[in-house]
Amino acid sequence: MRHPSQVLTDTAIIGAGPVGCLAAIALAESGQSVTMLESNPYPTKKFAGEWLHPAGLEVLQKYDIPLDSLADSDYARGKGFVIYPDDDSEPVCLDYPAGESGFVCDHLGLVKSLRSKAESSNNITFLPFAEVNRLEKGIVSYQDKTTDSLREISASQIVGADGRRSMIRSKLGENRRPRLLSYMVGVSLDAASLPHEGYGHVFLKAPGPIIMYRAAKNTVRACLDVPVHVFRDAGCKKTLLLEEYCPTLPPDLAHAMAIALERDPLSVRPNQFMPRSFYGTDDFPLVGDAVGYHHPLTAMGMTLGFHDADALARSHTFREFERERLTRSYVPEILAVALYEAFSRKDKGARDIRQAIYQMWRKYPVERTRTMRLLAGEETNFLRFSQSFFRGIQLAVTGSVSASLRMQQLQVLPTLGSIGKLLYLLAKPSSSRLVPFGSSLTGLKSRRV
Repeated sequence: MRHPSQVLTDTAIIGAGPVGCLAAIALAESGQSVTMLESNPYPTKKFAGEWLHPAGLEVLQKYDIPLDSLADSDYARGKGFVIYPDDDSEPVCLDYPAGESGFVCDHLGLVKSLRSKAESSNNITFLPFAEVNRLEKGIVSYQDKTTDSLREISASQIVGADGRRSMIRSKLGENRRPRLLSYMVGVSLDAASLPHEGYGHVFLKAPGPIIMYRAAKNTVRACLDVPVHVFRDAGCKKTLLLEEYCPTLPPDLAHAMAIALERDPLSVRPNQFMPRSFYGTDDFPLVGDAVGYHHPLTAMGMTLGFHDADALARSHTFREFERERLTRSYVPEILAVALYEAFSRKDKGARDIRQAIYQMWRKYPVERTRTMRLLAGEETNFLRFSQSFFRGIQLAVTGSVSASLRMQQLQVLPTLGSIGKLLYLLAKPSSSRLVPFGSSLTGLKSRRV
């Protein structure tokens, strides 16, 4: 790794988190000289766990990122997800296809491993404590916080890997405000056992979904989704969680959760949605959360970001990069929107849709496999997603009509209303990501994200 004395580089990357580091590694391996700038090299991350789908793990393996030191658990290889329905029916187990596995690790450990790999490259310069204060085409001006001096870097390309509050995204005039979905409370449970070790667990009986997975040998990470109005109306947040969330869990987990809530201060962040429809420009491409983000229920954020970085290094032009990522990230995004809307809302129509999803998974093994192929990044074909989506709608409407006939009441309207709202939400992010006329549509084939 070179010392930061040079001022000329092929690519400057703003942000040295996991996606920024991987972008640097990938670009360096393609022969470019890369300079990474990071204003805060030792961040304190509230939500310290990462769940990588097989497609994300595949990218790390492609670039020989050392993972052994990250496997702090016998269950570091994620097998899939177990869904606990809100009607107390039997849980549904969704396995990754073809014996594939995800990977669970600590966020800071992942950053350390990626930076260590970057430091081994002669093509990468890392500038910690470098706070960018001005950007122009080909020029990055920054303050070296260790010496309080102002410096400049000349770069042919400036990559924005600077997260949700991206300075580069703002500079390019993309100032759309994200949609607030809910609030997430992060809790670490000590010495707790999961019903299905090695799997992510999603419990749906509380006011919002509860996501749990083993983050380390003796630690279970829990993420409690709290609806906006519930969070804002609650006087004591801990009391809300103790009374409305803990009782919906299996007894052992409820006990461990109560202990953790009483012991630790609450760690809260907003869950927001920004469509992944803007990838920057030729001179200022964006990757990771700087592009967009969605609810963490489907745990796709890091996997999508890693594939942004990989695609940027492989692409010969910005348009090629943009076209590939617009095409391949569309289905993962609408899947995240659809599942969160279906699993979080409590109206009758949403309940009918959830019941249809449970029924579809239980009745059709092919749908369980397809869901996990979509989550795992094995399937990005919109037609495949549509088949599952509209089968679920058909089951929801059929179930609602059957209930109406039994009760001799018109019960189908709430279901149709919820379906209409869901279709509207799915359509909103799509208009800005349409592939330009005449562009290649090969990305619509089944491929990794």
